[in-house]
Amino acid sequence: MPTSIEHIAIAARDPAALAHWYCDVLGFSMLVAAAESQTYFVGLPNGGVVEIIAVDPASQDASTAHAAGLHHLALRVENFAQSAQDLRERGVHFTGPAYGSPDGSTQFDFFCDPEGNRLQLVQRTHPLGS
Repeated sequence: MPTSIEHIAIAARDPAALAHWYCDVLGFSMLVAAAESQTYFVGLPNGGVVEIIAVDPASQDASTAHAAGLHHLALRVENFAQSAQDLRERGVHFTGPAYGSPDGSTQFDFFCDPEGNRLQLVQRTHPLGS
């Protein structure tokens, strides 16, 4: 039986540019850059790997926020306000308004990467399942 998620994959029109955006804007590190196959693996220091692969643009259907398939990739942070400000300074536009639970235990907001994939910045006082 599976014990964890090893990585998720995102198909991109320009995989190299998207991989570099994840590194430059979100602080991922380049783990594998296989330009000949247009395959890139980027990772975060505390775990979480994203594979970025090439896609044929003609094969893509228009999607909506709740279409079948991946809805968003959630990125955990320790300080929501500071992280959101840092990303704004790097050109990230949040869809907002940011959500804050009444007890202050959860904060999140959504934004998109340059290819339109939905990402969520989230801070939780208590990890899910605890």
